[in-house]
Amino acid sequence: MTRPEKPYTFPPRRGNTLELLAGGEAFYPRMLEDIADARVEVLLGTYLWEPDATGRRFLRAAREAARRGVRVAVLLDGIGGRRVDVEDLDALRAAGAHVGVYHALRMPWFDSRLFRRNHRKLLVVDGRVAWTGGAGFGDGWAAPPPLQWWDLMARVTGPVLPSLRELFARDWKRAAREELPALEGVAARPSGDDTLHTLVTRRTRPELQRRLRLAVHGARRTVRIANAYFVPGFRLRRALRRAARRGVDVRLLLPGPRTDHFAVWTAGRRYYHRLLEAGVRIFEFQRSMLHSKYALVDDRWGYVGSSNLDNWSGRFNLELDLALLGGPGLGALDAQYEADVADAREITLEQWEARPWSLRALETLFGWIDPLL
Repeated sequence: MTRPEKPYTFPPRRGNTLELLAGGEAFYPRMLEDIADARVEVLLGTYLWEPDATGRRFLRAAREAARRGVRVAVLLDGIGGRRVDVEDLDALRAAGAHVGVYHALRMPWFDSRLFRRNHRKLLVVDGRVAWTGGAGFGDGWAAPPPLQWWDLMARVTGPVLPSLRELFARDWKRAAREELPALEGVAARPSGDDTLHTLVTRRTRPELQRRLRLAVHGARRTVRIANAYFVPGFRLRRALRRAARRGVDVRLLLPGPRTDHFAVWTAGRRYYHRLLEAGVRIFEFQRSMLHSKYALVDDRWGYVGSSNLDNWSGRFNLELDLALLGGPGLGALDAQYEADVADAREITLEQWEARPWSLRALETLFGWIDPLL
C-alpha cells in the first residue's frame, strides 16, 4: 500500500524564472501591472493589509479586474486585515469578486484562533505569474527612507506555479468554506533555469526553519541570512555557531533601532554575545526598517519568503517561502545581500561587550517572554 502524499508537501520544480525586487517603489507597480494584465483569474492574499492609499490601490485593482470579467479571490487575515473598510470589501463583492477572511475575530475575541494567523503573501495571476515574499499592502512599504519598510519580493514564472495556486486554493477553502474552481487550459511551461521548491510552514511545523538549519549544517563556505524578527531557537543558534567555528563565513543582517517590535528586537539581541564569540558576523540595517526575510548558503541553497526566525512564525503562523536549489536566482540573492549589507553597521564583539547595563537589563527582561516571540 502506498502512503498518501503529505498534505502540504510540494516537490521541487525546474525550469522557472525568479526575479527579485526590493523596496515598494520597485515591486508595487509591477504587481499592479500583472493584475491589470489578468484575463482569467487573480488570487490575492496577504497578512497586513492597511486601509491607506497603497492598500486601497490593490483593492481598486482587484475590483477593476472583477468588473472586466476576471475571476478574483481576495484573502485577508482576520488580524492583519481587520482595519480594511467594510465599504471597500462590499464594493469588491458588488464588482463580482470573492472575499475570504482567515480566522476572523469573533466573540470571545481571545479564543485560540487569535494566535493562529495566515502570514503568507501570495499573488497568482492567470496561473502564469506569481508573487511572494515579505511585504503586505500599506504605505509603509512605499514611504521614503528612513520611514520605509525595506522588503524583498519575488516574481516567478514556470512549473512552480501550480504548487502556489494549489496552496492558495487550500487556504481559500479554509477561510471562505468553498472550493476554488479549477483553472482550465492553462499550463505552466518552463521559462528559465531556476529550480524552486515551495516550502509551507503551518502550525507547529516550521518547515523553513528546519530547511535553513539543515543547509547551515552542510555549509562549507558562506552563510548569509537577512531577517526582520530574529529570535532563533537553540538548534539554529547552535548550527550557526558551529558553522562559524569550522571556518564558514557566517553573516547575519538584522534590523537596527528602527523596528516596529522593540521587544522582539531586544530579546533577539541577547544572543549576539555567543554568536559573536563563535565568529559569526552581525550587521544591523540602518537606512530604514528591515522587513526582508531571505538567506543564501554556499551559492547552492537559498530562500525568500514570509517566515521570520522566531517562535511565533514557527509555532502559530501559516508561512510561505520559496527555496532556490539552483539557477541564476541564487546569484541575484547574493547581489541583494551585498546591496543591503552596505546600508548596515557591523556589531563587533568589543562593541557588544561595552554596551550599557540598561540594554543588558532590557535583554533579560524581554528574554523572559521569549516563548511568545
